[in-house]
Amino acid sequence: MVVAGLGTSIGTFALGTIFQGLLLPKVIGNGGGLLAEVLNASSLGIWAFYLSCFAACVLAALVLGDISNAVLSFFPAYLLGALVTYLGLIVPALTGTYPDPSVLEESATIFTFTAFFPLLLLDGLAGTIIGGFLSERIL
Repeated sequence: MVVAGLGTSIGTFALGTIFQGLLLPKVIGNGGGLLAEVLNASSLGIWAFYLSCFAACVLAALVLGDISNAVLSFFPAYLLGALVTYLGLIVPALTGTYPDPSVLEESATIFTFTAFFPLLLLDGLAGTIIGGFLSERIL
């Protein structure tokens, strides 16, 4: 239950940040390819995303109580979060409401990879390890 909750939380945090336009992939060829509103936006939304994922990983590790179980359970939760994000982005393709599903599938893959690698992986691992150390000190 902890793995499912952590994975779902990470996925929904990522979807929310993507839908707000704060966690978009950068296109190298044309200078980023982002709107001026997004480029000049405050980085508070990105910080909130990474801090909430960090806090969720700390809390999950505290609930699990053992650092080895916490680290081993982080990876399935991470993959579940990526799956939730990917499925959330391709819902119009799955329901048939978008005329060209291959475009959504490719975009969802790029957006999910951008959101989950490498910063979120490092952030989640750090939160899990810190939460595991805290759980061994507290309990």
